Amino acid sequence: MNPKTAFLKGLRTISPMFLGTLPFGLVAGVTAATTGLTAVQGIGFSFFLFAGASQLAALQLISTGASLIVVLFTIFVINLRHIMYSASLAPHFQTLPLGWRLFLPFLMADQPYALSIIEMDSHPNMPHKEWFFLGMGGPLWLMWLCSTTVGVFLGAQIPPQWALDFIVPLVFLVLIFPSVKNKAGVFAAVVAGVTAIIARPLPYNLGLITAAVIGIIAGVTAELVISRKP
Repeated sequence: MNPKTAFLKGLRTISPMFLGTLPFGLVAGVTAATTGLTAVQGIGFSFFLFAGASQLAALQLISTGASLIVVLFTIFVINLRHIMYSASLAPHFQTLPLGWRLFLPFLMADQPYALSIIEMDSHPNMPHKEWFFLGMGGPLWLMWLCSTTVGVFLGAQIPPQWALDFIVPLVFLVLIFPSVKNKAGVFAAVVAGVTAIIARPLPYNLGLITAAVIGIIAGVTAELVISRKP
């Protein structure tokens, strides 16, 4: 496999996610426009902040007049999950040149991470992993930017009955199922899901981080218990 083949493989792997990214981006763009941001600000937001969940949360805070510190802190807290993503991907990229290791994190998002870690853990000796990840993250970022740009210019013209925001949780559900491969994974997913619902009222979206941490602890504990069984 050469770099071009690896890139195209990544593109094929991520392409089904475009169907979910398009309406997700439209929602983010429309939200930016209705929040009062200019077209340049709304598009720039998507250009530099490739993170849909934190972007929507930040826009909602901006619309309520929240301070810049609160907005930045919320983005930071929601994106803390990327630390866990990076930790699990680090062994696959640790030998890459510094330029690659500085650039690839910009393309980190839930979809490229979930699909790449499944592929890389299944094929640890796969060559040109960086190009495979670039083939997923690059086109997805471009799709995100284009869809949010369309949303910014459409503004409030999209009928609310289309319920595009309903697509957002569906995108994440699609990512969960392929990664749940055993009983420990099922247990971790259930515990994290229940915790997320219970902890939803926590301020600054801390419920998301709380659910992730408790889910990880539950999964590791279940794995240890299962491995000790005769």
